[in-house]
Amino acid sequence: MFLIMQPAVAVFAGGAYMMDTDGDFSNSFKNGLVRILAKHPIPFYYCIGFVIFFGVVGFLGLIAQFI
Repeated sequence: MFLIMQPAVAVFAGGAYMMDTDGDFSNSFKNGLVRILAKHPIPFYYCIGFVIFFGVVGFLGLIAQFI
């Protein structure tokens, strides 16, 4: 399951990285609680991809419940 999930998280992380071309999104966390992650782009975007992945899985679970 871990090996199936990682490419999907990487795709979402890559998408988040591609949309944040000028770095404004990652720089907005420099003063917050996540400032350690905001300094290093790979873990920061991986965490963003992780959150997006589970959001999509949760949304698909809600849709599957009503089908």
